[in-house]
Amino acid sequence: MRLLTWDAIDFEQKRVTILQSKRNAQVELPIDDDLHCMLVEQEQDFGFQPYVAPRPAAYRGVYEPYTMYKLPLHARKLMDAVGLPKELRLSDLRRTGVTEMVDAEVGIGQIMSVTGHANPQSVKPYLKNTFISANNALTARKKT
Repeated sequence: MRLLTWDAIDFEQKRVTILQSKRNAQVELPIDDDLHCMLVEQEQDFGFQPYVAPRPAAYRGVYEPYTMYKLPLHARKLMDAVGLPKELRLSDLRRTGVTEMVDAEVGIGQIMSVTGHANPQSVKPYLKNTFISANNALTARKKT
């Protein structure tokens, strides 16, 4: 996401194309209305340079993406400012998203469409037992 460029966003179709970092898998995701509105405004303000979310200050006249080193440092400052637990890491956002999809009874194939994984085994570390998931399973069992 830190390297996301404006040409990866289709504003008319409300779609973004992302390359997964580990395997360079291409993932196409819908953009919801609220995010679309924000991106339209941001593109008007920052569309003169290639990155959707560059560092806010230009260096030598160029807006660059956050480095892999600096991104977690800035994220930690933000997480501390809003009172999130110290053990929370930026990468936990991905796990949380997958857990929420499991809780919503999204199938593994659809989850793989979002995450860019090619093998269901690669998704397993993200799958966690939750009360919501257990409740959904037992409720579905009662219906049969």
